[in-house]
Amino acid sequence: MTKVFIIGYANLIEQSKRIIKEISFPPHIDVNYLLAEQLLNYEIIINQEDILICGERSEDRLNKLGLNATIVPIKMNTHDFQKAIITAYEHEPGKQVKVVVFGQKYTGIEFIQDYLKLQFEQNVFDNDEDIEAYIRELRNQGYKTVVGASYVGEVAQKYGMMGISLFSENSIRAAIIHTADLINIKKIEYERIEQLKAVTSYTYGAILSIDNNNKITVYNSLSEQLLGIPASEALYQSIEKVITDQELLSIFQTNEPIINQIINFNYKKIVITSIPIIVSGEVQGTVSTFHDTSSIQKTEQKIRMRQHNKKLNARYKFNDIIGNSSILKKVKKTAMSYAESNSTILILGETGTGKELFAQSIHNHSTRNKGPFVAINCAALPESLLNSELFGYVGGAFTGARQGGKPGLFELAHDGTIFLDEIGDISLSIQSKLLRVIQERELMRVGGENIIPINVRVICATNKNLAQSLKKETFRKDFYYRISVLQLKIPPLRQRIEDLLPLIEYFFKIHDHELLISLKPILPNICKVLTNKRWEGNVRELENTIERFIIMFKHQKSFSKDEILNLLKEAAEIDSLYKNSDTIKEKPNKETETDLDVNKEVIESTINYFNGNKSAAAKSLGISRVTLYRKLNKEKV
Repeated sequence: MTKVFIIGYANLIEQSKRIIKEISFPPHIDVNYLLAEQLLNYEIIINQEDILICGERSEDRLNKLGLNATIVPIKMNTHDFQKAIITAYEHEPGKQVKVVVFGQKYTGIEFIQDYLKLQFEQNVFDNDEDIEAYIRELRNQGYKTVVGASYVGEVAQKYGMMGISLFSENSIRAAIIHTADLINIKKIEYERIEQLKAVTSYTYGAILSIDNNNKITVYNSLSEQLLGIPASEALYQSIEKVITDQELLSIFQTNEPIINQIINFNYKKIVITSIPIIVSGEVQGTVSTFHDTSSIQKTEQKIRMRQHNKKLNARYKFNDIIGNSSILKKVKKTAMSYAESNSTILILGETGTGKELFAQSIHNHSTRNKGPFVAINCAALPESLLNSELFGYVGGAFTGARQGGKPGLFELAHDGTIFLDEIGDISLSIQSKLLRVIQERELMRVGGENIIPINVRVICATNKNLAQSLKKETFRKDFYYRISVLQLKIPPLRQRIEDLLPLIEYFFKIHDHELLISLKPILPNICKVLTNKRWEGNVRELENTIERFIIMFKHQKSFSKDEILNLLKEAAEIDSLYKNSDTIKEKPNKETETDLDVNKEVIESTINYFNGNKSAAAKSLGISRVTLYRKLNKEKV
């Protein structure tokens, strides 16, 4: 904050105090009054933004001190000089008026002698001692008056003489009013500087400006980050000393506008725009804005997500996957390790096993968890619509297309993860396009011509037997190998029957917690009833069964244990449409693909759950007892 110091001798200080009150000096300004002899003691507290009002002698002292503060000298004008000479002559008629001057004679006042017909003499001195000696001599010669600055008046009074000031009250008032004007100007300048700081500090991008001497005059914090050079080493320095990269230097010093030029600098791609500052037809410097392309992409991503008007985030984490079986723990551990890489993942599992649950958990466990998670069921859309949904389209690409076009899901998933569910159901044409996008990490919108770079982690899932699809050539081998760099097999519920009880408890809890409390004593019986099902629909089917049971239970009047368990059996029955479906085999007679997935670990876990009852274990696994014994011998269980 600006402070004002009025420096002088007693007479000047008193006059200044009166004038400050008269002119309503800005009340928020701190005004300090210093006697001239105190000046050296106050050197420390005087700052660059302060303003000093003083006479010519104090001005000389301040200049010698090398202070950076603004000095407003009290200027004597011709009228002041003339008035002082007349006043001195009136006190001592007939005598030559003696004027004491510090430093050098006043010029342009010689005509006053002829005009007033009065004689005066200017006597110049460079130090206080000589001034005091001269005034003492004047007294000894019989003089009673002397003209000069406020210091001369102080010394004259010391020797019983009258000191007549060369500075009138109007001159002091003019200096104080000028100071008030300077304060207002400084305030406006300060506000503009703060506005410029705000603009340069919080604007989108780095800003660097140079003047016509190639000195850097503007250099914001983003410039520090991108160029790796602190502002303390860049501001007000020659740009040639700061920037050594010749391509970048030539752009900053351009005489012609350069718009959105992309250059490589410090292993980054930078987009830079540089505009010359032209005043009266001459280049007076340049102002340049530049950005790291990655920051542009992040901003683009936010815009895409906002326009899409949808929360593109993953809700589930590994802790949300219910179950304590050894096989499930093993799959979760594998999935966590996969989350640490950026490779594509193919998740295999029957319907209802929780493939998307694992996909979301992998995303949230990865370094991409701050980015979007975009999921799509590829089997739910026809090929033409799936094409535009995945890759987007430009305006007018087809009948009904939005005028401004639309970003595809791959663009929305930039810096995040895209989950392609039911990947086994897409056409060969879409497979071909996806293959290129995954390989090249770039895409072209439908109907467009521009290549759009993307940074996306791809997770695919299917419940199809892709081995058969490959044999039938309905699934491309190159695409299969591209999406299955990492594979994750989710076990069906019948292979982790130990997880049945915690899952039952969980579904009761989320659908009717009060009923769960009531049924707590018979939960083991409920679990035993549900253990006998094959659970073709897996966890999803189990949840549907619990939800169906809760609804049916609410319409019952009696609550005996047997009635509850019978009601549960009824809720768990598979309807005739499902039984007759040719997509499901109730009891396979030979080793199907599912049978082959029943490994040693699954067999041991299931037999232990049924306390050694191999018939119950075989039924739960969906295989015959013969197949179970063959596997026991083969796996040496």
